[in-house]
Amino acid sequence: MRLWVDDLASFGQLLPQLDPAAEQQQQDDITICHWRRDAFPADVVPGDVVIEAFGCELPDSFQEAMATQPRPPVWINLEYLSAEEWVEGCHGLPSPHPRLPLTKYFFFPGLGAQTGGLLCEAGLPAQRQQWQRDALAQRAYWQTFNLPPAQPGEWRVSLFAYENPAATELLALWALGDRPITCLVPVGKVLPDVAKVFGQPLQVGQRLTQGNLTVQVLPMTDQASYDLLLWSCDINFVRGEDSFVRAQWAARPFVWHIYPQQEDAHLLKLDAFLSHYTAPLSPDASRGHPRTEPCPEPRTGHGRRPASRAATFAGMADTQPTLDG
Repeated sequence: MRLWVDDLASFGQLLPQLDPAAEQQQQDDITICHWRRDAFPADVVPGDVVIEAFGCELPDSFQEAMATQPRPPVWINLEYLSAEEWVEGCHGLPSPHPRLPLTKYFFFPGLGAQTGGLLCEAGLPAQRQQWQRDALAQRAYWQTFNLPPAQPGEWRVSLFAYENPAATELLALWALGDRPITCLVPVGKVLPDVAKVFGQPLQVGQRLTQGNLTVQVLPMTDQASYDLLLWSCDINFVRGEDSFVRAQWAARPFVWHIYPQQEDAHLLKLDAFLSHYTAPLSPDASRGHPRTEPCPEPRTGHGRRPASRAATFAGMADTQPTLDG
């Protein structure tokens, strides 16, 4: 497998062993290549399958190389995750190239039976169940952060979110509350809002306490380590798409900070997800989710960039026992 990445520095936060200065490197069975937009190699031979992820738009020279292959590769356009109904009608649709003898097929991850579904590694639920039953493994895990096991009544919370002033207010309330809360914050966009609680900038490795709230700042990490964090916490705040899916595999209560879009288009996506999520629940449980009012229709199309820093939190509880209080 060959993976082309244009921003190796950002990618390196998820893959610490990556060399951001290397033009090409090998990680496990994957060849990682630096994608220079102004100078894509002309001699690259396309593979049997080409995945164009999230609208990255393949270089013209590469498309032409695809067309010259004795057997043109299968060309898949990997789209963003959505629970909206229209996704089922678009998943798998062909899109013939206007000039070249190529056809691109749209792949939509989703929650419905007629979508591409969600990726989950073989054996992951069993691994998670074993981990969550293993008190010694979890004790050793917390020791990697120099944290003792949770005391009776304490909550361990992970917070991975976009910028949001509501995060400052929430943590300030936790500090004043009766319950001890340890909040583990991977370094990222929400960190300045967390720092306002303490009145000082926060750095990776810091641990600060105010009232009944303790905050520890974690470095960005790889997927396997992030899964352990989700599996080990009592409740997880997640954002975007990938951590949102991983939180569901973790089988813990979670709060989803959905990506804000122009004209509140993200609220349509939120309501679509909640409809899928609450479908098997009883009417009383279904009415318990926080968005019960109709969602306003957007006045224009679905833009992908945020109109403001305003954001929507939606809390959902897994089928595991919910937290008290």
